[in-house]
Parts: sequence; C-alpha cells; structure tokens
Amino acid sequence: RDLHLSLRRQRQMCIRDRGTYDDGLNFCAICDAGTFSGVAATSCSDCADGQVSTAGSESCTDCPAGTFDNGSNECIDCADGQVSSAGSTACNDCAAGTFDDGNNACIDCADGSVSEAGSTACTECGVGTYDDGLNFCATCDAGTFSGVAATSCTGCGPGEVSEAGSESCTACLLYTSP
Repeated sequence: RDLHLSLRRQRQMCIRDRGTYDDGLNFCAICDAGTFSGVAATSCSDCADGQVSTAGSESCTDCPAGTFDNGSNECIDCADGQVSSAGSTACNDCAAGTFDDGNNACIDCADGSVSEAGSTACTECGVGTYDDGLNFCATCDAGTFSGVAATSCTGCGPGEVSEAGSESCTACLLYTSP
C-alpha cells in the first residue's frame, strides 16, 4: 500500500511538473538538454532549430543574436566579420562595402573606403585612386589626381599634368629651343 501511494504521488508530481514526463513505468523522468515538456507530458519534444534548453526545461530559448545553434544544443559565437539574428542556425558574412562593428551589426564603410565580404574593418582608397561607389578603388585617369579616401578625382589645373594614379599634378615645363 505504501509503495502504491508513493508511485501515485510521484505520478501526480510528474503531471504537475514541467520539464518532466511520465515514462509509462510510473516514474517521472526529466527531459534531457535540448528538449522540453509541458504539464502532463508523456514525452519530451526536441527544441526547434536555433533554440536550446537545459535538462528539465519546460520550454526552449532562442540562441541570442550574434550566436548560432550548432545542432548540439549549444549557442556558438559568430566569427569575426559575421552576424546573426536571434534563433539562427548559421551566421552570415557582412556584405562587401560593410564591416562587422563587433556588436553584431554590419556598418556601411565611410565614403572613400571599401571592404570585402566578411570584413571587420574598411580600407581607405589610397592616393591616386577613388571610391567608385561600387566598393572598388578605381585608379584616377591621367590629368587627374586624388588624396587618400577620395570619392572622386580632381582635374589638374591649366598648365599642369599628371600620370594615371597620381597624388598631385605637376606644372608643365616650358621647352625652349637652343
């Protein structure tokens, strides 16, 4: 009789407790990590992709932004240059022309700067080049020049010349015959 009461009491506890289930043998079992159960459950359910749980959970939680579910009930930090939203199963590279600011956001490069996909910083266009607006540092044509981080090339003044990719123009030398 005492055994019967004890089993009955344990079964009632299982019916009321979340994160446990009735194993069918009059025992209340705890749900494993990566699973959950509600009240009066007869089994545990797997967490959805992008979610995790600890043992005995009544629900699963999304992996936070900046992490991803690796399929082993673990939220893993995104690599540098990558970001994710909450509940993700993968991280994504920041697009070309942007960079990962370290706070799970892809930020546009400043004018005159460019980046490859998955970057953590932008690179300024060097002297004699300019940001062409398509995330490329293009070379200034002959007769023009630019400084660092330019968004366009400046034409040489009257009586000045430059080679392609120049930082400045130089005055034309007058040619005099002997």
